[in-house]
Amino acid sequence: MAMALTVAELCRLIHDYYTFDTETELQIGISRRLQAAGVHHRREVQLTPTDRIDFMIGKLGAEVKTKGSRSALLRQLHRYAKSEEVEALLLITTSPPLARIPDEIAGVPVHSLVLTACLI
Repeated sequence: MAMALTVAELCRLIHDYYTFDTETELQIGISRRLQAAGVHHRREVQLTPTDRIDFMIGKLGAEVKTKGSRSALLRQLHRYAKSEEVEALLLITTSPPLARIPDEIAGVPVHSLVLTACLI
């Protein structure tokens, strides 16, 4: 059964303690959590020939980041925000500094969620 969620409900659903070795393993854990809750989502969605977002949950694009530079992340989110497929963005990260992002990019609402993580 598919269900429509608000961003806040989605954050409560996936906010958990994750054990992972790579960002891909974290994405798999989040996907399993969404599947178990009956939330329809697509992984690795091609938005442009060069841009692929980690998840689409309805019109919400979710990007998972465990490391990297804030400036590169903001450029990436800006490209995603320009896609007609994306009406809102959610950054899911284990890095509090990466979570410091604007509330809106290119007219698209942006949310962030910092996960508790156990890096193996």
